Amino acid sequence: LDTLTSDAKVVLSNLHEDIVNNLNNATSNITTKETLIFSLDGLLNFLPFEALYDKTTNQYLLEEKSIMYVASGKEFVRLLTKQTNKSKNENITMFTNPDYGLNLPAATTKTSSLDTPNTRASSFLNRSLFSMVFTPLPGTKEEAMLISSLYKTAKDFNQENATAENLFRVNSPKILHISTHGFFLNDENIANPMLKSGLAFSGANMARIKGDSRGIVTGLKIAGLNLTHTDLVVLSACETGLGDINSAEGVAGLNKAFIKAGAKNIIMSLWSVADKETAELMKDFYTNTKKSNNYQQSLKDAKLNMIQKDMHPFYWSAFVMSGL
Repeated sequence: LDTLTSDAKVVLSNLHEDIVNNLNNATSNITTKETLIFSLDGLLNFLPFEALYDKTTNQYLLEEKSIMYVASGKEFVRLLTKQTNKSKNENITMFTNPDYGLNLPAATTKTSSLDTPNTRASSFLNRSLFSMVFTPLPGTKEEAMLISSLYKTAKDFNQENATAENLFRVNSPKILHISTHGFFLNDENIANPMLKSGLAFSGANMARIKGDSRGIVTGLKIAGLNLTHTDLVVLSACETGLGDINSAEGVAGLNKAFIKAGAKNIIMSLWSVADKETAELMKDFYTNTKKSNNYQQSLKDAKLNMIQKDMHPFYWSAFVMSGL
């Protein structure tokens, strides 16, 4: 692991020289700035800037700066306005350890969970979503137990209760925590980028087995959630930050979907991370949040704790926060 970490630092230091030096030349001297806010486009959306390594100081950029991400300049203005209007709702709602093999009860309507107001009329059917297989995530139990121990009123929908149907009954909790598999379909046949990203809930494997898609929810459907007064969505899942880099609006994945639903801040992952390391990061994050209620600083401190343990940046830099 030490060798792998050293190799990563070489690559990340080369990126640091190329990117940070160019930023210093193109704008002002960012070395004098305490906070850096990135609004990225294309492939840069897949790069966690906090992991850039400065070989002159032997520090990651996260150790030197506060790093923030926003989807666009318009989103930055919206977030500045909403920061003065914090949610008074203290509810925390969780969806953890879904039973992907759950045989869902007969639907009361003919509407599929993949349908949206824009697609029902054309009888939309996304074939790619019916070939995925989702494996259990028992490690998410630890996350749920920790959050419940810190927040006594937290409500956990798990196993057979972690359904998409229950998700759409949620009404603007302060924090919405979702521990499940996320996905991104690199399928050229899917024209709408909001249909390429999504989350799996209980019964998701029934799409492949029985053609029942009610356990799979795409970004377009997620945009219809009621999260107007939600301060934070935590996507403790695999690849939830991925999106379509070919979209005219940049990366259009789950981040965009939850923003449209009304959430102020979103924590998401850029790649798949093992249950154990994810649980460790989330444990520190929620412990810190309980003390300070500052999401950005809480996530940063959780990552710094993993850096102090000399953990490979693969584990701590996967999770990034979009928001202020």
